[in-house]
Amino acid sequence: MDNIVNWFVNSRCNLTCEYCFREMELEERGTEDMLALADILAQNNVQRVTIGGGEPLLRKDLEEILARLKQSGIFVSLHTNGTILLPRLDRLKGLVDILSLPLDSVYERQNRRMRGIPYVEMIDQIIEATQGKFKLAFKTTATKINARSLHKIYDKISRTDFDYWKVYQFRALNDAKKYENTFELPDEEFEQVKTKLSRYHDPRIHPLSKKEGHQAYVFLDNQGNISTVHPLKEENIQVGNLHTSRLENLEKCIDTLYSSVRELANPSAAYLTFT
Repeated sequence: MDNIVNWFVNSRCNLTCEYCFREMELEERGTEDMLALADILAQNNVQRVTIGGGEPLLRKDLEEILARLKQSGIFVSLHTNGTILLPRLDRLKGLVDILSLPLDSVYERQNRRMRGIPYVEMIDQIIEATQGKFKLAFKTTATKINARSLHKIYDKISRTDFDYWKVYQFRALNDAKKYENTFELPDEEFEQVKTKLSRYHDPRIHPLSKKEGHQAYVFLDNQGNISTVHPLKEENIQVGNLHTSRLENLEKCIDTLYSSVRELANPSAAYLTFT
C-alpha cells in the first residue's frame, strides 16, 4: 500500500446531499484526542492524509490538526464542500497541499437537485481566490441526473491548472441507500461516460466505476478505528484500531481481505491473522 489514510474528522455537515455516503453517527473527539491521532499517524510513517467528513471546516480546530500533520511532513489533501471555505483560506495557507472541491454540474438545476444549493458561482469564486495559492482538485458523483452533462464540467475546470478530476459512479452506501432509485446510474451508462471523457486524452481525469471503487482504501475515524471498502458488498468493514495495532498490520489485514475474500466465510476474520 502507499501509506495513505483517509481521515474523517467529523460527520457534521451544513449540507444534506441525498447521495452522500458519509457516516452519520461518527463520534467527534476534542482537540487533544485529534492531535494524539495525528501523532499516531506520524509514528506509523503515514505519508499522505486525506481529510474529509462531514464538512471538515465545521471543526474550529481544523487548522491546529492540519498543522500537527504538516509538522510531521505529511502531505495533506483537504476535501471540503467549499461553502464555508473562503473566510478560512488565509488560515489554511501552508497547511494544505491540495484542496479538493465537489462539482457535480454546470447547471444549477442539477446542483439544486443533487446538493440542495446552487454551486457554480461559488466554485468560480473559490477558483479565483485560490489562484496561485492552492493546488485544486475536483470530484464529481455521476448519477442519472447529471450523467449526460458531465463533459461540460471539464470545459469549466480545464481553464484551471487542476491536479486531478475524479468522477465516481454513484454508490448506494450508508444513508444514500434510501435514494438509490433517484441517483442510480446503470453500469452501461457509466461506461458511456468514461468513453466520452477519454476523448479529452487528459491523464488527470479519473473516472471510477462502482467496481473500481472497491479498492483497499484505509479509512480512519476519530476513535482510531480503521476500516476499508468491502471487496464485494456496498458497505465498509472495520478491521482494527490504531490505538492497539500498528498501521502496517492493519494494512496487511486489508490486503488479505482483498486477496482472499472469496475463500473467507467471514472477511473480518482476516484481521485475526495479524493481531
